[in-house]
Amino acid sequence: MLQGNNCKLNVLLNEESAISVTIFDIIGNNVFETKAYYHKGTHNLVLETNTFLKGIYFINIVSNQEKYVKRLIVK
Repeated sequence: MLQGNNCKLNVLLNEESAISVTIFDIIGNNVFETKAYYHKGTHNLVLETNTFLKGIYFINIVSNQEKYVKRLIVK
């Protein structure tokens, strides 16, 4: 669970990979999406959520290797 006006995601890649980050609201509307290519290693991605309405969101993180879903609470 992540909280606050900024969301910090730590991503560890075992190889170079394209990463897609998509945020959905509780009813499934896509509210944010970004894609980028990263080299092997640890990367800190900061998402500014100050424009989001208060509520629960889901962050989908997809790389060439894996897919993760995280919950985000904006207060």
